[in-house]
Amino acid sequence: MLIGWIIKRSERRKNGETMLKLYDLAHCPYCKMVRDRLNALNVTYERIAVPAQRSERHEVFAVSGQWTVPVMVDGDVMLDDEEKILPYLDQTFGGGR
Repeated sequence: MLIGWIIKRSERRKNGETMLKLYDLAHCPYCKMVRDRLNALNVTYERIAVPAQRSERHEVFAVSGQWTVPVMVDGDVMLDDEEKILPYLDQTFGGGR
């Protein structure tokens, strides 16, 4: 089981850089749910703090077509809601948890 996780994790690296990104707001409870799951699954990711003002979240909009967070990008996969992100994380990194 651990070996499979290591393989999956290494597949998500390109040129030594983490490909999984989380667009995140520190005080957002939905973002915290995603951060907690990522940490529980020991997944390496880049946390991108977004402005509190939605209209200033230009990078989030460019990636997802919306202003709200959490938004997660894993290579070619973009997920824009914790109800989509959490099952994806469980399936991809947690063995279907």
